[in-house]
Amino acid sequence: MTVDELILYLEAKAALDRRSLNPHVFEIFRAALAGAPEVEIIDLGTGTGAMLRHLALHLANPRLVLTGVEREAALAEAAVGLCRKALEEAGWRLILAEDGFEARRGGCWRKLRFVNADGLAFDPKAPCQAVCAHTFMDLVPLARTLAKVKGWLVPGGVFYATCNYDGGTALFPAYSDLDFEAELLARYDRSMELRRVGQEATGGALCGRRLHQALLTAGWEVLGFGSSDWNLTPVRGGYRDADAVVLEALLAMIRGEGEGLEERALEAWHQERLAQLRAGRLGLIVHQLDLVAVRP
Repeated sequence: MTVDELILYLEAKAALDRRSLNPHVFEIFRAALAGAPEVEIIDLGTGTGAMLRHLALHLANPRLVLTGVEREAALAEAAVGLCRKALEEAGWRLILAEDGFEARRGGCWRKLRFVNADGLAFDPKAPCQAVCAHTFMDLVPLARTLAKVKGWLVPGGVFYATCNYDGGTALFPAYSDLDFEAELLARYDRSMELRRVGQEATGGALCGRRLHQALLTAGWEVLGFGSSDWNLTPVRGGYRDADAVVLEALLAMIRGEGEGLEERALEAWHQERLAQLRAGRLGLIVHQLDLVAVRP
């Protein structure tokens, strides 16, 4: 994907992500921050700022300082504009600042900052109350990232990690060659398992369960966890929000991991799944996990 294509994909799946967040886990996260008049939160790998928008609009704390950390400059730039648009449409009054903007509505205040930096190299000026990582932990080494996050948090600070892929992608209706599709999906998962940052393995295709275990091993208290599955399924022949765009992108990603399979069979699979998508019959369910934990 080019950066422009990535921005379009991330925005297309923003509504899907919001629908998929585990409401019970989010309420545990909100409760952990409740009562604090001002909370500072770092959002790792903020992308186009989808989680920043969600926090700004749905946390009840009167004052929030939200810092989005993003390695890709173009994504960080897009996040600024998209977050501004979301808050303006929700009735917040904005004041521009050099590194982002402030927003006020009634007695509430939000400061949104955007930092163009690698998440594993970033260091905040002072500890914060919470760190979020949305669709991010499968891309980084778990133990090293948790050690960094621990150092950023105040005692009692919380880590909220959402939509962590956990090794399950299923397509509907069943494909005519079940063995072929099973092998293709296995290769798709294997590509995640082969990711490395330096020489370190990342969260990979089983990120959800691995992150849960890594938190326990490092002495974190896991307050709650639960599924946040993507359900990209048609409703009476149509798709919700921008799900059709996400589905088409995912089919392309899965097809891209089919190197070594017979090309005509791979193309036939792709064309049949695209035809089902365009007919409003294709469904895809992806298993994911949300977790919230307190630093040791």
